[in-house]
Amino acid sequence: MEGGWGPAAYPCVVGHEIVGEVTLAGPDVKTLKVGDRVAVGAQVWACLNKNPEKPCNDCADGEDAVCDHAVYTYASTYPDGSPAYGGYADYVRVDNNYAFKLPENIPSDVAAPLMCAGATVFTPLKQEGVKAGDRV
Repeated sequence: MEGGWGPAAYPCVVGHEIVGEVTLAGPDVKTLKVGDRVAVGAQVWACLNKNPEKPCNDCADGEDAVCDHAVYTYASTYPDGSPAYGGYADYVRVDNNYAFKLPENIPSDVAAPLMCAGATVFTPLKQEGVKAGDRV
């Protein structure tokens, strides 16, 4: 396998646009619980400017999507050295800031593509203040 976006961390399990069930939640997780159905995009972790020894201007500015320390579901390693795996793995480690609880009325096959393709389209519309009825 060749990494098209740079060297891949091996072993490698690919996959983003993930829908799954929370099977374990750490003690600091307040917004999700075991059994919740969640959706996850390509990013699974960012420093969120929590390390005073390594300040992160991107996270400090609310731009964690471009954090230099971000971890993705592909070709990434967590700061503790463990590999990040994608949605085709049996289990995926995700910071609770990057797992989004899904409403019951949204089917998994509809929700999954929203986590990448949907976000790609929605983000610039939101950033530009586009409203219902606007012509773009």
